Amino acid sequence: MRNYFVMLGQEEHVASKTCTVTKKSYIVRVKAKDFKDWEEGKLAQNAFPYLDDEQREFIISGTTPDEWKSWFGGE
Repeated sequence: MRNYFVMLGQEEHVASKTCTVTKKSYIVRVKAKDFKDWEEGKLAQNAFPYLDDEQREFIISGTTPDEWKSWFGGE
């Protein structure tokens, strides 16, 4: 299990971590079934069509949007 998933429920999973750049909490909520589908191999863009690219990247790698921009530059 990813270490940034702080609350796993029957209906919803919540991923949260403190951003190393902004020191603010970054939170993404996903449906539990969609998370299971992703863990079983479904592509993130197909498992979580309701998330934007930055939210999906956070689910995949634990990298917040501000961390990504800090490391790799702008848009």
